[in-house]
Amino acid sequence: EERSFHMKTSELGTSGIRVSGLALGTWAYSGANVWGPSDDRAAVDTIHCALDHGVTLIDTAERYGNGKSEEVVGMALKGRRSQAVLATKVYTGNLHYEDVIAHCDASLKRLQTDYIDLYQIHWPNRDIPIQETFAAFEDLKKAGKIRMASMCNAGETCVASLSGYEVAMNQLPYSLIWRVAEKQIIPASEAAGIPVCAYSPLAQGL
Repeated sequence: EERSFHMKTSELGTSGIRVSGLALGTWAYSGANVWGPSDDRAAVDTIHCALDHGVTLIDTAERYGNGKSEEVVGMALKGRRSQAVLATKVYTGNLHYEDVIAHCDASLKRLQTDYIDLYQIHWPNRDIPIQETFAAFEDLKKAGKIRMASMCNAGETCVASLSGYEVAMNQLPYSLIWRVAEKQIIPASEAAGIPVCAYSPLAQGL
């Protein structure tokens, strides 16, 4: 028996972007060694099933299988792009201004879309000024290539450096097993007005 349910959604700041209470992560669709082989057709079917059941936030990254995950997501969203809030990530070593612009363009090509809803810093990099990265984000927003900048894995020091910037969310590993974020990072994010999104809430199956 199939049961209907209502998916909770939340608006990110005043952006008008509404995200579902559950997100679909797509790292496993890359065939990366940590997960093992993935069938592209099954991955596309899974994304379609998620969209059909109200999961609109689809999360990927350029680092997932060196772009493979983005390619699979792009295939899945053909003809359904407007139904998804698409999030991808730029990796740690690519946060200089020119690199951000170039890597965003590469992600757009793999994703077969002309805009990314949430463009995220995958892991912060203390050696690259946050101002430089966010200057690129601002120019990408002006060009219509991204809608909002976002963060993953930002600790409390990084969160403090984001004052003055509009940040969609802070993605953190958080589960019944991995609870370290409760101590300082989640309170710091909430105090800064940055919503927290838990990833690996089942501790990667543990």
